[in-house]
Amino acid sequence: MLKFGEFIGTQSRLFVVPTYQRAYAWGEKQWKQFLEDLQESQGDYYLGHFLVETANGEDGSSVYGLIDGQQRVTTSIIFMKAVIDALSCSSEREVKALRHKLITTYIREDEYSQYRFRTVDYDRECFNRYILEGENRKIPGKTTSENAFVDALEYFRKKLKELPDAEVCNLATRLNSALITEYEVKDRAMAAQIFSFQNDRGKDLSKLEILKAFFLLQVYKEGENRKSQNEIDESVRQNFASIYQLIAQVDIAEDSILAAYWRSRIGFYSDDIISSIKKVLKGSSNKGIWIKNFSRELSDAFQSVKSFRDNTTDIAIRLRTLGMLDLVYPFVIRMGHLSVDEKTEERMLRSLENLIFRVKLCARRANVDTDARLGNVLKELYESKNVDRAIEGIKNGIREWGYWSDSDVRWKLDQSDFYNNAVDEYLLWQYERSMRTVGYNAPSDIKTEVVSPSIEHIAPQTPTNNDPIAAGYGAYEDVDNKEKGIVTGGWMNALGNLVLLSLKHNIKVSNHPFDDKIKEYEELGLLRQQMEIKDFASIDKARNGRVWDVDAIAKRHTKIIDWAMKYWSVDTL
Repeated sequence: MLKFGEFIGTQSRLFVVPTYQRAYAWGEKQWKQFLEDLQESQGDYYLGHFLVETANGEDGSSVYGLIDGQQRVTTSIIFMKAVIDALSCSSEREVKALRHKLITTYIREDEYSQYRFRTVDYDRECFNRYILEGENRKIPGKTTSENAFVDALEYFRKKLKELPDAEVCNLATRLNSALITEYEVKDRAMAAQIFSFQNDRGKDLSKLEILKAFFLLQVYKEGENRKSQNEIDESVRQNFASIYQLIAQVDIAEDSILAAYWRSRIGFYSDDIISSIKKVLKGSSNKGIWIKNFSRELSDAFQSVKSFRDNTTDIAIRLRTLGMLDLVYPFVIRMGHLSVDEKTEERMLRSLENLIFRVKLCARRANVDTDARLGNVLKELYESKNVDRAIEGIKNGIREWGYWSDSDVRWKLDQSDFYNNAVDEYLLWQYERSMRTVGYNAPSDIKTEVVSPSIEHIAPQTPTNNDPIAAGYGAYEDVDNKEKGIVTGGWMNALGNLVLLSLKHNIKVSNHPFDDKIKEYEELGLLRQQMEIKDFASIDKARNGRVWDVDAIAKRHTKIIDWAMKYWSVDTL
């Protein structure tokens, strides 16, 4: 064992995070645990085991590639920088001496020497500027990892500010003296094997990390030609470096993309993903080439998902708004692999939007992501490489799978409890967009135009003074003819009585009388659906004005349902 300060601060040592390792990924949960471990430790504090890959630098220094432990090392250096900042104003000799020791141990020996630690290359400039050099950040980081280590520094600064200098010094001394174990390897096969059997403090290994370690180990276990092994090893490492850079740029759930890629090849499955991949690899005649091709396609898959996440076309934004992207990503990945044209890609995405809308609307217990349903479509796409056939498979599935057919959709839209349906806001926004004239098209994302969108009941759930008729609404309850009452007839939460507006506007109009509500819609409303409410209203000769009753709700209800059935018609795909 040795002390952490000796591990980091030994002369001519340079620690580097290799590009094929994940970027900094710890968050507040891990920072809090890190600080609590330091504060609560009694006696010797053990920081853990570190696996490093050693090489010689151009300047004669020893370069230590952190294979396992980079999250702890990065956090420790950020913490020590926060300590250095916290002690900067102290005039006490011992404090100043400790501060100097921390700078030379964890930052660099002197102003002319290199920094002791380098994060992954795409984060390095930001880490140097905002962590090691202490420049104030004024703009968001380019990657999620950049934001993470800057946020970590602010977290530790805030926590240390609450402590007296003596306690800050104690924590720094405790970390500097923490015991660690290290293992240096020059053999990459051994590094992969060791990594496969240990974990990092804080976050469990993801399936992607487990798979990477397994692949790197298999390259050396199965291969016979050393040159070929090295070429495949380098290819796999470069592909994973690309993957981790994409993960750092966009907050992508890595294991869900791994699963989506595998689904794009074999359809939907129930096996554990790692076991499933190992099973297929086992049957390969050339495991090294199989792993090389897999890692290439996997890297392409992450790029395809990122491109979809960055896609600003209407249909891509609508799909991201709808959600259930685990159903979308396998198709996006496969289309990226096939390099389909924009028109075909749009048709596929529109087909998926249609299906997902139906699935969320109807909320049946049946699953669409089974081998008998979307799984078959994915398999067909993988084998035939024909996107048009896959689109036809989705269209036929909508008609034949049951649960999400036109009749099911119409039935669900016509229900008296449509309010709070998973797609109520989405449906009314598409209805709004369909009403806009050319030259004033509504944006794809409702939040671009409507701040805090919400659903309002036109006939309010609680009318003014609890007297709906006096407030310009139809009877809420009709004992003799229940269907004529807004409540007794099941119209209160029906689609025809719901309108989309901002939360602020919703609160303002609330339970106001109907005539006032129409004026407020016209004065404050940005949406066409608010403006058309008066056109559906019934005329009450006795009141000499408009009234929002069952007949008015029913007319609007029918119009929206007829529009929705046409808008989401399978025949338009």
